[in-house]
Amino acid sequence: MRKRILIRCLSLLICVFTLLPLAIACSKNKQNDTSETVVTNNSEGRNYEFPEGVNLEGRTYTILNCYKDQWEQLCLVTSHEMNGTAINDAVFKRTAWLEEALNCKLEEVNVDMYEIKKTLDVVIDSGDLSYAAAYMQVNDIAAEMIGNRLTQLDYVQNMKLNESYWNKELMEATTINNRHYSAVSDSHLMHFDGSWCVFFNKQTLENSDMERPYDLVRNNEWTLEKMVTMSRQLANLNDDDSWALNLQGNAHYGFSTYWVGVGTLLYGVDAQFGKKDINDIPFLTCATPDFTDKAQDVAAFCAEPGTFYFATADNNKMNEKADALFINERVAFAGLQLCFMNKFMKADIEFGIVPFPKYNEDQEEYNVSSSVTAPFLTIPYGYAYTEDIGLIMDAMSYEADRTLATVYYQDHLELKSNTGDVLDNIEMLELIRERRSCDVMVISGLDKNLHYQMCYAVKNGGETISSTYQSYAPNTETQFNKLRAFFGVK
Repeated sequence: MRKRILIRCLSLLICVFTLLPLAIACSKNKQNDTSETVVTNNSEGRNYEFPEGVNLEGRTYTILNCYKDQWEQLCLVTSHEMNGTAINDAVFKRTAWLEEALNCKLEEVNVDMYEIKKTLDVVIDSGDLSYAAAYMQVNDIAAEMIGNRLTQLDYVQNMKLNESYWNKELMEATTINNRHYSAVSDSHLMHFDGSWCVFFNKQTLENSDMERPYDLVRNNEWTLEKMVTMSRQLANLNDDDSWALNLQGNAHYGFSTYWVGVGTLLYGVDAQFGKKDINDIPFLTCATPDFTDKAQDVAAFCAEPGTFYFATADNNKMNEKADALFINERVAFAGLQLCFMNKFMKADIEFGIVPFPKYNEDQEEYNVSSSVTAPFLTIPYGYAYTEDIGLIMDAMSYEADRTLATVYYQDHLELKSNTGDVLDNIEMLELIRERRSCDVMVISGLDKNLHYQMCYAVKNGGETISSTYQSYAPNTETQFNKLRAFFGVK
């Protein structure tokens, strides 16, 4: 694993520090296929294969998307004006390239993430198929698929889903019965910003003569036990009366996150809520001894005062959230999404980033959780120009992979120095990007309560894990059975 990470990191560092785009060969020429020709913009280094003579005749293609700053994360897909911001201007250039090359107009309609499904349903039910594509919250996709509202993307010839610019890990997690009804690439930036990682206060660890988490990751030693031990050693009441949070107090905590972070800890140690059977249909695994044993170890961590602080997710209590505690140097480790990195930079905090820990050194890979609420690309069933939008989104994904990773790391995250710490963080970012996926049960969208309730059972010390499962699993099983019936699988 270390060798692969270092090789990928080297290619990324070359692009970051020489200001060159990522040199990723994302398209393979089909030598025997005379129906395609290469359309290249030499000034930008593009080499994407468009069908020969393609002309979309000036049509407008409308993409339904969440707000461009949903949850303070990057979500824009198109842009029609330069504003001097690196990410926006890169998306602007991509939009202009596609509109010119294909003779079309790209339009984006933005609504709240939770309104995407409702908005799309209203339009489809009215018979007005005006949306060419929709970036839909992943836990809504299964219901839309069963309702015959989504196109099976495997039959969209212009979407080259086997190419490297489509995220294979997340694609595999979201297939149902070996079919793709949604797709994921770096075109939607929430899949960068929404990835989960562990931030650590470098100065705090150095002052306590702690091992460097970067080296622990490289040496396959970044485990749950190691992080718990370090968190325990870094917790200090500092003359406070208790571990109850006092914003004016002096207590320092080891690790802090909120309930989604507890789920991310479970995913990191390979305590999987679900897996897939031979028919590629999800089934529950969170009553197995393997899950229960690992969940109890995470629960023991969560139940240890000071070592673990369960932060609020309430936006009315901003100072009590994990990011605020980290900025105020009240916590050594914080389990959060990458989007908090810029906030920490502006606060002038010396921090590092690593993936969530493995269970032990026998675990093969680090499991990096993508956002469980991030939007996935879908195409409404019955759209008149399915191949057109398939081509647009495929080319957009190619260009995102070619350029946006560089822009995100180099300009958005302002990683411009060549100091050792920045190089370490870039290496970890590349590992995080490479390993993004999600628990198949959680990402299937077929569960509405089990995951949430089990995370709280773990957070509360683990005594109710079994009873919580028994209470909420039957409803999830019912949803899985509906999915099996839809595909005719027993």
